[in-house]
Amino acid sequence: MGRNGRRVTAIMVYSERCPHCRRMKPIFGELASERDDVLAAYIRAEENAELLEKMGIEYVPTFIVRCERERRVHVGALPKEKLDKLTRCGEE
Repeated sequence: MGRNGRRVTAIMVYSERCPHCRRMKPIFGELASERDDVLAAYIRAEENAELLEKMGIEYVPTFIVRCERERRVHVGALPKEKLDKLTRCGEE
């Protein structure tokens, strides 16, 4: 668990054909391995089109972060520092 005892679920929706996704995938994985409060998962767009449609996801990469009742969504690539901030519970 993190400092505040809360667990964060972070999902990266990606496509192997997307250059931004290929760049962000190792950054996302690195962040998850550095933080014991982050449970990371990947959703590959090509294999989950129906799920993405139900979720309303149209573009990749998309990052979905859940912490308790809070949900954050970011579409597009971003620096590791901003991805880290996105996954901080209770912080803007």
